[in-house]
Amino acid sequence: MSTVYYQLPDLLSMLPRKTGKTISPHFAEADARYVEWVKNCKVFGSYAQAAFRNAEMPLLASLAWPYTSAEDIGFILDYMSLSFVLEEMT
Repeated sequence: MSTVYYQLPDLLSMLPRKTGKTISPHFAEADARYVEWVKNCKVFGSYAQAAFRNAEMPLLASLAWPYTSAEDIGFILDYMSLSFVLEEMT
């Protein structure tokens, strides 16, 4: 029986290179509010709180949507947090 080999394309060479890392100017505010929310949320145990802190969701949201408003970053973080909670529950 012969062995079949598959060659994956070099995906990184196909993607455009991003020059610089544009981050939302609202990152510091969003990060502070998110950290405060995680710290004050008494619903989750210490493991879940550590997981939320380590996820760095404000950084991801600020890098993915650098030109959005502070209010929209808040909505994005709410959605990401809710998705994270639902995933942990299942």
